[in-house]
Amino acid sequence: MTSSVFCRYDLRTTDPDAARLFYSDVVGLDFTEEAASEEPSILAVWPLHEQARARGVPAHWLGHIGVADVDAVAQRLLDRGGERLSPTLRMNDGTTFATVRDPGGAVVAVRAGTRRPSRAPVAWHQLHTPDLDRAWAVYSELFGWAHTETIDVAEPVGGHRMFAWEGAGKSVGSMANTARMPPMCPASPRGHVVRLGEQHESDADGVKLLQHCGEID
Repeated sequence: MTSSVFCRYDLRTTDPDAARLFYSDVVGLDFTEEAASEEPSILAVWPLHEQARARGVPAHWLGHIGVADVDAVAQRLLDRGGERLSPTLRMNDGTTFATVRDPGGAVVAVRAGTRRPSRAPVAWHQLHTPDLDRAWAVYSELFGWAHTETIDVAEPVGGHRMFAWEGAGKSVGSMANTARMPPMCPASPRGHVVRLGEQHESDADGVKLLQHCGEID
């Protein structure tokens, strides 16, 4: 089975212009890729829909996993306890996608197309879930992700299960029972979290990020 990978990342936010400036300054994201024509777009910024804002949904990144058949994969997620959050939508270029909630409550999109981007601005993918074994069964079966190693720790129970897109590949993320733990901050829900940047941030970058977030003087 050929594994499915994240092929696009959308930022849904209340202030798209400010968000572009922020991510360009902090981690060097180049949003001109939105207009690239030689390769499908992997980065986009969208206004957060008014209905979502009225429900209290915060600004967030939405990762899209590339699949051969959007409706078939969405249905398989539903059969395993997931939920459809949108109908199958068609973009201007004809590409279809649907937004779904996995059985553990994490929101992700499945998008038509199995072509892998030549480069991606995400260094790590982290899934916060209340049920690691169930989450692993879903993602490994539906998307072909392969277990690489498990980091055993006291908390969360079950440790951090690392995975790769391919069986012999380098770890690209992990999932853990961290959604069972008290949130580190008010905006720490269960779900998919991505670490942006093609390389790990330096200490100076970390200081810059905290300054942007208002955590230090």
